[in-house]
Amino acid sequence: MYAAPVTSQRTTPFRAGRRLVFVRTIGELWGQAQRTWWADDEPLCLVRWNFHTAELVRESAVRAGESGLRASSGGPRLMGMGAPRAGDGLVIVHECGAGARIVVTRGHKDMSAWTWPEEHVDTGVITDGRRIVLRHGRGSRLSWFAEGAHGPLRPWSLEPVRQILGEARLHVTALCDLGETLVVATFDTWSQWRWDGELIACWRAPAGEFSPSTLVAWHPAGPVVYMQVIDPATGRPGIGGDAFQLVVWDLARGAGRSLGPAYDWPRAAVRPTAAGWSPIA
Repeated sequence: MYAAPVTSQRTTPFRAGRRLVFVRTIGELWGQAQRTWWADDEPLCLVRWNFHTAELVRESAVRAGESGLRASSGGPRLMGMGAPRAGDGLVIVHECGAGARIVVTRGHKDMSAWTWPEEHVDTGVITDGRRIVLRHGRGSRLSWFAEGAHGPLRPWSLEPVRQILGEARLHVTALCDLGETLVVATFDTWSQWRWDGELIACWRAPAGEFSPSTLVAWHPAGPVVYMQVIDPATGRPGIGGDAFQLVVWDLARGAGRSLGPAYDWPRAAVRPTAAGWSPIA
């Protein structure tokens, strides 16, 4: 349906939590598939197993079936979860009496944990296997946490973006793990950072071209966003099954290229190519 290397993916199975199909199949899945990516040429999927448990499912090319890694809060609901691309760890944030608690699991052991005051709202989590970046406080704050540490969270400042781009709403809407670097998306900007907090580059998101968008992956040309496309005939947001699309925003050209309908569910997987990471819609 789409040109290679993009593979068509109707994402209804994600919502139902029954089966995830993308190029190859990762068995039966229970709960919502929150994130999918490729590592060492094998797909990995991070699944919300149930109310308080997260599972990292990995398809094995060596043997039939799949292997997994699980972490549980033992009761309070999960607020967020993440895993490094190597697939050798799992990070969860869950509710607790004091606010929120972060737990890092390697193998079947909890390696570190820290509790801090927090609203009981969903939290964004990404990790490179040594450091963790959290989007929390209803998305208004960004913090950094070192695996193995038990001290307070360190605020991650987006002020360098404001200094370069000027006035911008720096409310964090999404985080994207690129391996060696990460991307932070806000209402008005995209910015690329090193894991230690050094800003590499930043861009202002397009205004007026599309309705508000959600970052789901990163293409060599720029961000891949889930968005409701504006109908050029009416100047209004489109309606119907084709209105919500996955779009690559080419930063060099300042223009978008649609990858096709997204079927009302903002999910995308990525796989490695010679040119970098490409989306699988």
